[in-house]
Amino acid sequence: MKTFLVVFFVLLNIYGGQAISCYRCSGSQSSKCGDTNFEQTEHTCSTTLAPQNVCYKETTAAGVINRSCGVESSYISQSVSECSATVTDNCYCKTKDGCNGPPGATTGVGHVTISTAAIVGVILVYVLQ
Repeated sequence: MKTFLVVFFVLLNIYGGQAISCYRCSGSQSSKCGDTNFEQTEHTCSTTLAPQNVCYKETTAAGVINRSCGVESSYISQSVSECSATVTDNCYCKTKDGCNGPPGATTGVGHVTISTAAIVGVILVYVLQ
C-alpha cells in the first residue's frame, strides 16, 4: 500500500506538471480583464480529450480583451502568431503559466498545486505506515 501511494503521488506530480495554467476571462463579462484594469486568477487548463496546451489572448474589433486556454494546433492552422515582445494581441503562448496575462502579472498557481499534492502525498505515506 505504501509503495502504491508513493507511485500514485509521483505520477500525480508528473501529470500535473504538464498542464499549463492560464488566465481565463472575457472583457464582455468582466471589466477586470484588460491590460490596465486586471484582477484575475490563473486556472489550470484541461488535459483531457483535446488537451489545452497553450494560453491565448485576443482583442476583438470592439476592443474587448478575452483570455483563456486553447489548443496550439488550432491557432497554428488559423495563422495566429505566438505572443512575443512585439505581438501582444490575438496571440497564443506556452512559455510559462499565466503567459497570457497583462505585462507585469505574477504567476505560480500551478507550482503551488503541485507542491501541495506532493506534501499531502508524503504525509499520507507516513500516516498510513
